[in-house]
Amino acid sequence: MIRFMRLESKLRQTDLSRELNISDSTLAHYESEYRCVTLEMANKIAEACDFEMVFINKRNKKVYRFKDVERMNYDSRVKKS
Repeated sequence: MIRFMRLESKLRQTDLSRELNISDSTLAHYESEYRCVTLEMANKIAEACDFEMVFINKRNKKVYRFKDVERMNYDSRVKKS
């Protein structure tokens, strides 16, 4: 998926890795699935490639943007403090 987004956005590995502030080899490992990527990094990669991560509830078809879910999680942690 990461390679697809990068190629679809017509970015070179070097350009994307530089924008993400990671090494070329780290990005290559993500693309080859040699290394696992966190959800946060996957979202950064998607944004750098002009994509958006969304989650769709299969029961009610409600769409949740990753940014909104991340913000809800942060807000709930702050309230508990």
